[in-house]
Amino acid sequence: MRMLRDLRGGAGLLVLGVALGGGGFLLVDSFHKPTSVADTVHYTTCRDALLDGRTNIARGEPGYRAALDADGDGLACEPFLRR
Repeated sequence: MRMLRDLRGGAGLLVLGVALGGGGFLLVDSFHKPTSVADTVHYTTCRDALLDGRTNIARGEPGYRAALDADGDGLACEPFLRR
C-alpha cells in the first residue's frame, strides 16, 4: 500500500523513472558486443596459446596471427601428431 502511495508523489515517480531507465539501458546495452581483454589477446608462440587452452585459432578470432599459421590455411596453432 505504501509503495502505491509513494508512487503518486515526486519521489515515487523518480524511483519509477530510474527503474525504467535502467531497464531500458540494460536492454539497449545487451545489443552491443562487449569489449573485453579477450579481444586483445596476443600469443607470442603457439605454446603460449596452448597453455591458455587455445588451439585451431581461426583467422579473424582473437589471438590469430599469420605468424602462428604455419601452413597458411587460416588456422593458427593447429595440433599435429609427430611421426
